[in-house]
Amino acid sequence: MLLVGTPALAGEHPDLARLEDEREIWLSDAGASDAHLRAWRFETDENGEQCARACCGAHRYRLVRLSGDDPRRAFLAANRHRPLLQDTPVGPVHIASPTSVALIWRAGLYLQTGFHQRIDDYHRLRARLGEAPVSPEERGAYEALRAGVLARVDGERTDWTMRVSNEEFFGDFKYRWLRAFAHDALHLATCYGEVPIYLQLKSDPAQALVPRQAFEQLPHAERIRLVREECYALALERVLIPAEDLGEACGERRAFQHALRRICTTLARGWFRDFAIDHHPEISRYDKTFVEDYRRALRSGALRRKQLPISDAERHDWLRGYWNQLMAKDLEAALPACLAD
Repeated sequence: MLLVGTPALAGEHPDLARLEDEREIWLSDAGASDAHLRAWRFETDENGEQCARACCGAHRYRLVRLSGDDPRRAFLAANRHRPLLQDTPVGPVHIASPTSVALIWRAGLYLQTGFHQRIDDYHRLRARLGEAPVSPEERGAYEALRAGVLARVDGERTDWTMRVSNEEFFGDFKYRWLRAFAHDALHLATCYGEVPIYLQLKSDPAQALVPRQAFEQLPHAERIRLVREECYALALERVLIPAEDLGEACGERRAFQHALRRICTTLARGWFRDFAIDHHPEISRYDKTFVEDYRRALRSGALRRKQLPISDAERHDWLRGYWNQLMAKDLEAALPACLAD
């Protein structure tokens, strides 16, 4: 049995532990006595996990039963020599190492639920750990868990690729009436130089693919800027322009964080998504007045709205449903209230 999450950090990094957080314990059938397991009512939650909740003393507990093929069981084995937390509803449990906690969090950062709190926690802990060694068992457990999470996140689109034409790539878009402007036009209006960085890297301008090798040959600051440029265009397209068209108040910081979360989770894939996750704090400190750039392009006529085959009233009704879904997703992802202006 294994205690994970912020409470597991209390012994070695007490300033990073939130002791008021629910204590999550992972257990297998072999890790607790039948009497302990029978004492709690395990039910399937929204993620398909067998969970029970309990209060013991001043603490709340979430008990998670891991099935025989659950990749998280490898973390139980990797932490079998760790110190024990004695007073829990299921008896003594091992306390996950800080490196295990960090790896568990990193594997879960492809999921949108609770994303903003989890990525902040992860990077604070990662900065504290520095070059702390990871055991081979922990590394293997992480790779198995990561693969399982990615199968959940990307499973519906196993054929996803950017090795297609620009027209085909942008045509594969479920929000049919969302784009009031061409996506590449928003890039051009808000990029750092005369041309968006991603365009400078393409070996074939007609193809959507940006080669990884070309990206990795960029100086680090330019790689950060490239991800920010994508966030600028997405923040306008997916959040700020719909908000403006609906008469909703929405700040640019909120829109930027929404866009960056989408890149880190379900909108991007592979090495680009991983780069955004691993450099999230730096990317978040964007340094461009991209909304002013957008408005300047509008005033100059460099940016023009698309003609959509739908009336303004019909699009407004459609946008309202989209906006309600977006707000619900931001809430589910724990977007900080301070960004809601």
